[in-house]
Amino acid sequence: MKDVIFRKPLERNTGPCVYTWNASDHFQMQWDYSIEWSENTGPKIWIHGYRCWQRPSAAAQFEQVDNLPFDIPTSKSILCGLAQHAGEEIYRRSVVVGPLKLVPENFRERAQEAASKGSSLKLLREMSQREAATEPPK
Repeated sequence: MKDVIFRKPLERNTGPCVYTWNASDHFQMQWDYSIEWSENTGPKIWIHGYRCWQRPSAAAQFEQVDNLPFDIPTSKSILCGLAQHAGEEIYRRSVVVGPLKLVPENFRERAQEAASKGSSLKLLREMSQREAATEPPK
């Protein structure tokens, strides 16, 4: 079966990516990274920079307190957040192809509910695809 272009990229590949984390009004951290995807080695995330800004109060200006090209701080939680961000970047910058057919956005929630009631997920999928085909494009 021939692949069908489902969605063109939402944005062009503009080079390096930036993962930003700010859990409060008093600081912001950024990690610069690039994604490489080789057929031989699979995906690779190159982290090549870290910056941090801080301020004493929400009304004050941010001051850059760190700018590192090496000894970049990392942990499992940072890497998980960065990997999730990288996945979103891949999605935005990719052409999505395959023999695909739309379902409504709430399909997963409906499937969860149907499965908990013992209903047929195959019938739900068929009904959902018909439903999506009759919805006007947004």
